[in-house]
Amino acid sequence: MSKNSIARQPNGMGNKIVYPTLKKTEVLATSVPEHGNDGGGMDNKNGIVEGFKSWLSEDGKSWKTVESYVGDLVGFLAYLEKMELERLLFYIQGPKVNIRDRAIVMVLLYTGARVSELCSITIKHIDFLTNHIRIAGKGGKLREVPMKPEVVEAVKQYLTERIKNKYSDSEYLFLGQRGTLQRDGVNTLLESLAKKAHLDIRLKPHTFRHTFCTKLVKRGVPITTVSKLAGHSSIETTARFYVNSSREDKKKAVNML
Repeated sequence: MSKNSIARQPNGMGNKIVYPTLKKTEVLATSVPEHGNDGGGMDNKNGIVEGFKSWLSEDGKSWKTVESYVGDLVGFLAYLEKMELERLLFYIQGPKVNIRDRAIVMVLLYTGARVSELCSITIKHIDFLTNHIRIAGKGGKLREVPMKPEVVEAVKQYLTERIKNKYSDSEYLFLGQRGTLQRDGVNTLLESLAKKAHLDIRLKPHTFRHTFCTKLVKRGVPITTVSKLAGHSSIETTARFYVNSSREDKKKAVNML
């Protein structure tokens, strides 16, 4: 069987398709930097894409082929990152994750809060009448973010357990063993969850914030609304980080004229 052929082999339950090992997958494995990388995040993703692009160019591929293959790879990496987040959401619903940690993940993912903002949320900032949460951003400026029903439920469940904490008289929502939860504690918590859930990405608070903003933009939410929900100082900040029109997007836009 040649390297680029596909064979069918009997497996007792019909035919099993055996796919070949392609050069593109070999490039993915060899293009990841060996040093100075934590194994996950945007830097690693960019390194893979750039390495793949360079390999295609050096192999003499046309620019159209390079553009097509790289586009497929970017989409695939984004898909994998989304599989990972869904796996995390599934994992935190299990009995091995305590109620507080589950609430923290839900708030981070569905409000776009920065880690410093998460730690500064007070009980008074939660409005169960309107299902909104007030988040104190940079400069102490408050912004209101609606809470999805599952976020409301997660926070309510946590509050029933929170009263058992010896620091339960604190005004702050999330508590640790030494009082108000600190940002280092959040980072440690997420790293632990990623390890226990066997995720292939390194979880950081900003991972959830990035996902929050990216999903809103991709689903057609006006950039002004995304900016307000994220607490950005200007619309330009939102656009610079989360609006990335591809060549194909621009082509479709012009064809609509």
